Amino acid sequence: MSPLNIIRMRSSRVDSIPSKSRSWSFWPLATDYLELRTENRQLTTALRQLATGNWQLLLPLWLLLIFPILAPAANRKVIDETGRTVMVPEHPQRIISIAPSVTELLYALGLAQRVVGRSDYCDYPPEVRQKPSVGGLIDPNIEVIVSLHPDLVIGTPEINKIAVADELMHFGIPLYGVHTTSVDDVFRALEDVGALTGNQAQADALVRSLRERRDAVVNQVAGRPRPRVLYLVWYNPISVPGRGAYITDLISLAGGESISGDLKQDWAQLSLEEIVRRDPEIILLPKNNGNSPAIEQMRSWPGWSHTTAVQTNRIFKVEDNASRPGPRLFDALEQFAKYFHQKTN
Repeated sequence: MSPLNIIRMRSSRVDSIPSKSRSWSFWPLATDYLELRTENRQLTTALRQLATGNWQLLLPLWLLLIFPILAPAANRKVIDETGRTVMVPEHPQRIISIAPSVTELLYALGLAQRVVGRSDYCDYPPEVRQKPSVGGLIDPNIEVIVSLHPDLVIGTPEINKIAVADELMHFGIPLYGVHTTSVDDVFRALEDVGALTGNQAQADALVRSLRERRDAVVNQVAGRPRPRVLYLVWYNPISVPGRGAYITDLISLAGGESISGDLKQDWAQLSLEEIVRRDPEIILLPKNNGNSPAIEQMRSWPGWSHTTAVQTNRIFKVEDNASRPGPRLFDALEQFAKYFHQKTN
């Protein structure tokens, strides 16, 4: 068989392997690999015969013939923050985030260039909106995700369905779950994602800086009276953070006491009558919640006017940094501490 015929046969063999099989998550069967090695010995001879005067041809041939049989990037078995076993590449380069808080983690860790897709609701930092969207939080478009060729997808069980992980598994795409229910969980998430992506040093430095900010607030409010605080996640129906919610932890670190912090559910509903009974001294309304009432409306509504917060004019609109358990949570922590302990008229 002539050298060029051997090369053509080998090129056809490479093209017949599914493109996904040439990625990190797949590897030819052992028998196929032995056959490829045999063919490569023939190719070595063929290429030597072609070497004189044909180096321009040989360079792309070497790239075509050698690259597919190189050992793929090593995979490693990890346990994600939900307890699932996930096989992930050693150095993931194409990452899709399907949770806003995860997107903020990735950008804070300097991984913007590796983000190739995001959910419809991932809007911070603003430049992430230039990335392709893969759809909603609970129903991302699997076809779009696959078309972006990610080697890692990261989500969170708080807003994403486990079924998404099952669907992606059929395409050899791993989904790593980040689980954050407290401020300390944010530290752990940064460290885990940093280790997962090879950015451990940057993650460690960022965590140190954020811990210092947390400790500064905790020391500042130590020994001061702790006001009763209502964080209004949603107004109709009235939804509030419960015992296991990171916002409850945030309020406590800022020197307050959440009036709903004893509720068993992470995110619970509370009647207006019960809110009046618990009598918050401070009410926090997230700016990004279009369903929240205006402060002036709340002052005039029956029931709310009976709370100490309304009577003393201590109702505050807070930035959306408190709504996502990521690095900006510490901006919210500092903002909360100022609201809780500023002088009242």
